Amino acid sequence: MKIICALLFCAILIILANDENDDDDKPKDRKKLNATNELLQMHINKCTLWDRFKHFVRQNRHSMEQLNFMFAIPEQDYDGNTIKQHILERELQQGLLMESVTGNIEFEFVDDIGSDRKKVKKLGADRRKLLRRNLKSLITDIIQNPESHDVTFEHTCKLIGLYLSIRYADNYSTSAVVTPPPDNTCVISHGSTAMVSCKYVIRRKRLLRLVDNDNHLIIMNDILLSLLR
Repeated sequence: MKIICALLFCAILIILANDENDDDDKPKDRKKLNATNELLQMHINKCTLWDRFKHFVRQNRHSMEQLNFMFAIPEQDYDGNTIKQHILERELQQGLLMESVTGNIEFEFVDDIGSDRKKVKKLGADRRKLLRRNLKSLITDIIQNPESHDVTFEHTCKLIGLYLSIRYADNYSTSAVVTPPPDNTCVISHGSTAMVSCKYVIRRKRLLRLVDNDNHLIIMNDILLSLLR
């Protein structure tokens, strides 16, 4: 009986050790993600994060899905490829490194500001929590004060898609496109399934309203009252 208990104890220790040293949760990956989170927090502290969100969507360099893996689900690998995900994380770090905000941090040493104490999954959850309120406030301000933001409806559509991915990480948006005129509807989808459709409607004032996913002529609730919660 003692031998069986000893073997079970050893097996548990091995499982715990493997979990702690999971290939997908290496200390260097923890430091990398944590360093990016620290850069994001610096921008929040300086009230410059709105500019960084707009910077990335205005570039039109990254697909909706790539933006998700940068901002919303960094603990996962884009296309199941660790190298692709590493490149996206580095591109995000490069876009965040501004001397006026983050100080004189050299890109090649950026991970040194990160810690490896938290697991990769926790760091992904931390990033979503960090960004959700700030992205919501940006989208709200774009809708209410469009003249203050140099963005198109296509950019706003992507920002809404990103917000949905941050809020619903398990069912993230894979595309966010605006249909051609005269429809001009932002359609945010997961795969081939439309998740959210919305368009600007002028009724005394300009409002961004949800519309039916199948019939964009059916106008529904104000997006600020129903979706951006």
